[in-house]
Amino acid sequence: MTELPKLGPFRLQLPLGKGGMAMVWRAVHEHHGEAAAIKIMTGKFARQTRFVESFHREVRTMARMNHPNIVTVYDHGELSPQIEQAAEGRMIAGSPYMVMELADSSLAHVDHNRLTWPHVHTILVHILDALAHAHARGLVHRDLKPDNVLFLSDGDSARLKLSDFGVAYSINTTRQLRAEDEVITGTPRFMAPEQILGKLREQGPWTDLYALGCLVYWLTTGRPPFSHATVDETLRSHLLDPRPPLEPSLEIPAGFEEWALRLLARDPDDRFRRAADAAVALTDIAGHATLQELDLTARGADGEAVDLTLIDEPEDTRALDHTWMEKNADTTEPADGDMSSNDFLPPLPTSWRDDYRVADSKKILGVGLALFELRELPLVGRFEHRNALWDSLVDARYTGRPHIVVLDGPQGVGKSRLANWLGHRAHEVGAVEVLSARHSPIAGPADGLGRMFADHLRCTGLAQPQVLETVRDHFAGDDGLDVDQLHQCMALAEFIAAGVDPDFDADSQPFQFGRPEERFAVFKRLLASLADRRPLLLLLDDVHWGADTLRFLRFLLDNSTDQNLPI
Repeated sequence: MTELPKLGPFRLQLPLGKGGMAMVWRAVHEHHGEAAAIKIMTGKFARQTRFVESFHREVRTMARMNHPNIVTVYDHGELSPQIEQAAEGRMIAGSPYMVMELADSSLAHVDHNRLTWPHVHTILVHILDALAHAHARGLVHRDLKPDNVLFLSDGDSARLKLSDFGVAYSINTTRQLRAEDEVITGTPRFMAPEQILGKLREQGPWTDLYALGCLVYWLTTGRPPFSHATVDETLRSHLLDPRPPLEPSLEIPAGFEEWALRLLARDPDDRFRRAADAAVALTDIAGHATLQELDLTARGADGEAVDLTLIDEPEDTRALDHTWMEKNADTTEPADGDMSSNDFLPPLPTSWRDDYRVADSKKILGVGLALFELRELPLVGRFEHRNALWDSLVDARYTGRPHIVVLDGPQGVGKSRLANWLGHRAHEVGAVEVLSARHSPIAGPADGLGRMFADHLRCTGLAQPQVLETVRDHFAGDDGLDVDQLHQCMALAEFIAAGVDPDFDADSQPFQFGRPEERFAVFKRLLASLADRRPLLLLLDDVHWGADTLRFLRFLLDNSTDQNLPI
């Protein structure tokens, strides 16, 4: 190639790396001079539909996020026949590409000999911050590893950025899963057991936290906990071998090994459930890093050493370090920092603004129009409404009583937008478990409380016996189920299966609710069991079409004095 081609306003300059499916180039905007990275699908994959769809899914996933610790996508498109001709056949017309922020180096190239505890603490806090943002939007990264943690220069300093959401999993797609669907993907040395077994319905934020545990070992010892000569041996160790003790090459605070081992628990239920949970536990163990600027040495794309000054956010702006509400604090955290408890619940910030951040990446004028409909634009203003919603959430959390807030107004004023913002924000800080239901003038199988419960328990696509097994697993404690609990599980499974199992036969069911109140009592028990673990936020969209849902809300308000229901 005598002259490298242009992709829109970006001129390709030199290749930075090549993977199995794509090649990454350094490019520069011809008019503004801003450097960028361009990822282009290559070879046979560029002609295969499922790989092209996967690439487009990565673009959509990254465009949805807006966070200072996640790489920003500037633009995307497809290579034209003219580019294929100019590249002398080395690039294929129709291949998708995306334009992103350009990194100077990655965590994989950091000099381990210069890492200190403040480095490790700061890196982990920033990664947890990025994961919390992604998880709140239903996205599980599933490929967290040193190569996908980047450092981008920002003047005299550098910012950590999480990248490569190519195998990210949207929890919402569970609604379309079939019972036999199994997908195995990820990097073996950093894969959680449920990934290795291809159990999509069991994957969630805790899956990324397992990978973070592997990354902790890599950061502090120079190698992940399980790394063998063959892939099969490595995967088998994740599934069967005991977790090795943490033997760091740097000084770490007391309790840090226990924190890391909880991330690596083989059973997802034994790990932290949220990034915010892990971040608060880490802060309780370690306190804040004492340095505001942390010098690192890494290797750049050209192999030369790169000196980086990693930004350590001030305490009043770091996303997961909250100003905590002290009220009832003794009931929201495990006593004496006991991380063996499955109920490690972060206290709730008194204001949603305490740690609110959005991406501060450079904006390049004249690009990105193709991403406009994909982006989740930041909510602007509406402070009075947002404050009122957050205050109600705080009241429900600390009074233990259900609170109902009605968002009313003409079509197009942003009611659903405001509700979804609350769900994302409260999820990020670990404040609530979010359940969503929609309603339509003509009710369908995707409407109402039954579908809400099915989506939350990940029952969609399962036959009734599997639904019952899932519901029983949810309710079963260490002592199992008594007869009354078993009957309630069977009744709830029938209600859920009616909307998700195409072979469901209503006439053959043993449980027939005589009155709506009997059914509502079962719903209430499910919500109470969920709220016992973490307060709930129910987002009930277009609820004016849901007469049954409205009757249930009335039942909930009238029958909430006998137990703790922070909803």
